[in-house]
Amino acid sequence: MRDEMKRTMFELFGVGSEDDKVLAAGGKKPAAKPEPVKTAPVQAPVQPVVKAKAASYLAAGTSLEGTLRSDGDVEIAGAFKGEVITSGTVTLRSVIQSNITAGSLNLIGCTLTGDVKVTGTVTVSEDSQVTGNINAKELLCAGKVNGDLEITGGTTLEEKAQISGGLVTGTLAVVKGAVIRGGVEIKAFSGTAKQEPKQEHKQEPKQEPKQEHKAN
Repeated sequence: MRDEMKRTMFELFGVGSEDDKVLAAGGKKPAAKPEPVKTAPVQAPVQPVVKAKAASYLAAGTSLEGTLRSDGDVEIAGAFKGEVITSGTVTLRSVIQSNITAGSLNLIGCTLTGDVKVTGTVTVSEDSQVTGNINAKELLCAGKVNGDLEITGGTTLEEKAQISGGLVTGTLAVVKGAVIRGGVEIKAFSGTAKQEPKQEHKQEPKQEPKQEHKAN
């Protein structure tokens, strides 16, 4: 009924919408167009905030005795006697009497008396000295070490390096001028291929490897 009235009004007076024009022509009213469905914007996942582990620092002129435990990096420039245990990197810059258990160890102008057990790399600068045994994955030595060394990965001895003790390592690279006083064994540790030394090293008359090395 309503559609007929609209068609009549359009025919008589030309009044109406586009739909009325269609009706006047005898057609059917077009179906209503569906409105687009609005969707919420996709949000990027929130990334968790990773907090950096706090570093511990013992300044020059400060002395400490005891056990130092940490989850982060440790740097000691003062006098320390005791034990350092951390999963991070330990940097020593002074006279230290301590056993070290860490992720990695850097000795810079340091004199260390104590054993070292590191899961990563031990770096001994030219002006550093270690009296004690070292167990690590990698060793980069330009200084002096008095003790037995077990390095599961590679050992690199720079020109001024001096090793007094037995050395067992996965691989060995020696710069001309380095000195080894003790036995050397190239051993294929788990996951490490056996390899001969890259260069000949200067060595004093062969001695039996020392079993223990005590600090003077």
